[in-house]
Amino acid sequence: MQLTNYGFLESRGNYLAAQANHNRSTERLSTGLKINSSHDDAGVLGVVSRTQAEVHQNAARRNNLQNFVSYLDTQREGLEHVRRIYERVNVLAHGALDLTKSREHREILSEEFQELKEELDEILGKKFNGTRLFGGKFADFSDGLEDLGNKAKPPEGNT
Repeated sequence: MQLTNYGFLESRGNYLAAQANHNRSTERLSTGLKINSSHDDAGVLGVVSRTQAEVHQNAARRNNLQNFVSYLDTQREGLEHVRRIYERVNVLAHGALDLTKSREHREILSEEFQELKEELDEILGKKFNGTRLFGGKFADFSDGLEDLGNKAKPPEGNT
């Protein structure tokens, strides 16, 4: 069993610190200089502290930039997927307008369109670290592909 005298250990540490301060003071007196090392200069300590703060700030900035690049990459991939969806919707819309297509074929096109609409709404609702990727607005396809030929109107102002 080891016995430890904490009071002695604390006194010894204080003695060693006092001895180091005494040696520093003795060195100053013997050389006639007030500043013999960087430990004696308060200005150097300030510069070191400021430099360390700048290093930490730069590390935080670098981390923020890396997070932003990841956000943009995720957003770009989402937009690429949205572009492919819109291309397919364009194909479906042209197919729905084709008068030679049967009603069953148009219903199949309409079902695929509804699936794409749901997929698009899901993509537009995605978040990256709690931040919406696309501003939170959903595409409005409430009319669907049904009877597009009957709803065609001339542009306003050209009547």
